[in-house]
Amino acid sequence: MMRFPVTGVLLAGGQSRRMGFPKGQIKFKGQTLAEKAFNLLAATCDEILLSASHSLYNFLKASTITDEIQNAGPVGGIYSAMKAAAFTQILVLPVDLPFIEEVHLRHILEMAKNEEIPVIPRHPDGKTEPLCGVYPTAMAEQTKQLLLNGQFKVTGLLEIAGFKPLPVNQFPEFHDYLFFNINSPEDLEKLHRL
Repeated sequence: MMRFPVTGVLLAGGQSRRMGFPKGQIKFKGQTLAEKAFNLLAATCDEILLSASHSLYNFLKASTITDEIQNAGPVGGIYSAMKAAAFTQILVLPVDLPFIEEVHLRHILEMAKNEEIPVIPRHPDGKTEPLCGVYPTAMAEQTKQLLLNGQFKVTGLLEIAGFKPLPVNQFPEFHDYLFFNINSPEDLEKLHRL
């Protein structure tokens, strides 16, 4: 299947304070979450960048980028990826979404073609999934200003540029746990029960 002329960004640099160990090392269905996320990006994007401040995932065949602006959370990783990307759009994917599959990324990428604003999944209650969406690299300067102003929430990016919402319940192969993410030992227990 064809890949999109987009830079895939694996967000794997989080501190995992609540979990107590790096979430990408969690095994699920025979592979680690980091391996799974990398394979999804490799199947859908023409370039892959690994956003991480450590060397845990250096075995993955991706260029590792570190945050230009330190301690800025996911927005710092997104900003550095915007600057390093070879393409005009980046697809970000966090390491802790075990139920996202290739069909879901392809849906996001298809819906993001020719868009000049972020393209972000949105739930019926209005909650967004800004860490699993497409951003134009032309937003790099705006993103930098956001960070320099001490604003580290990803939703701040959406407030700056607006965004195209993708209704989550209209995703192909939608189910209630599609965007279930793992942040704590309790979430991990729940994952193994699902």
